[in-house]
Amino acid sequence: MSTSLSRLAVLSGFILLLHSAYSAAEHVAFLKAVDMAESRFPIEITSECLVGALLAILGIVGTSGTLKPVLLEHEMDKKPYDSIDNNVSFRPMVHRRRARA
Repeated sequence: MSTSLSRLAVLSGFILLLHSAYSAAEHVAFLKAVDMAESRFPIEITSECLVGALLAILGIVGTSGTLKPVLLEHEMDKKPYDSIDNNVSFRPMVHRRRARA
């Protein structure tokens, strides 16, 4: 998906989400005005919200650029094995507590 098309999808998705939120608020206000208790929103509001969220998600993924692999092998190829255990969070600090006590 091209960048301009992705940005258009994000914009239209957010507009649809805002419109569905406004429609839901108006629907709740209408139900309170006529003293009706309905637990579900109409299918139009629900479908508009789902389509808007889907458009926004697809547009954000399209504008993010190339995705990087999330496999551990790619990161492990870059670092030697000794640098994995050589981290500050893995060092024991018991000897410092004994020296201060």
